Amino acid sequence: MHTIIEDACTGCELCLPVCPIDCIHLDNVSDNHTGWQAWSQELADQAKDRYAQKQMRMASLLQQDPKNEISSAAKQSAVKAALAKAKALTER
Repeated sequence: MHTIIEDACTGCELCLPVCPIDCIHLDNVSDNHTGWQAWSQELADQAKDRYAQKQMRMASLLQQDPKNEISSAAKQSAVKAALAKAKALTER
């Protein structure tokens, strides 16, 4: 299963070199604008909110597991939950 979470995509292109099957194509949505000119205030605010949410998740995980030693079973469980959620979304 390959997918891009469009709401979370910032267009940074970091996913391109690591894609195992080279299936990602990015559309140019900012015309000829690059750098800071390509970002609207709304997009910048959304990216800032996603970053803050990630920081809170990471802090919560660190509190739960100070040594940052998440078990293999916990990782597998998280992946299974994410796959189930993705499958449920595609079946709608």
